[in-house]
Amino acid sequence: GITMESLEGGSVSNKHTPGPWGLIGGADGDILVTSPHDEDGIDDDVCLVYGGNDDVPSTKMANARLIAAAPDFLSAAYRLLDYFDNPEGHPACIKEDVLNRLREVILLAETGEV
Repeated sequence: GITMESLEGGSVSNKHTPGPWGLIGGADGDILVTSPHDEDGIDDDVCLVYGGNDDVPSTKMANARLIAAAPDFLSAAYRLLDYFDNPEGHPACIKEDVLNRLREVILLAETGEV
């Protein structure tokens, strides 16, 4: 199947902050995307979402949720590609499992909940 190594031409284990990512709202209305994987127990900052040209809070939150779901989308995409690269090599139930995980990630990006 397709791996991150085959796409990138080498190991990419440290090229992006591991998920899952979460959201923290700031007092000024900006939203911080964080990762809880720091050894010292402190969330790592992934990015700060300022908003868009319109600076509408709902747009800002939708953008932040989509960004925070990125590691989950990447994982689901790899599982989907792996299945379609070799459907005969997987049990029949894996297709539905992969599709259900993709549906969960889409729901996470749209609502912030699964």
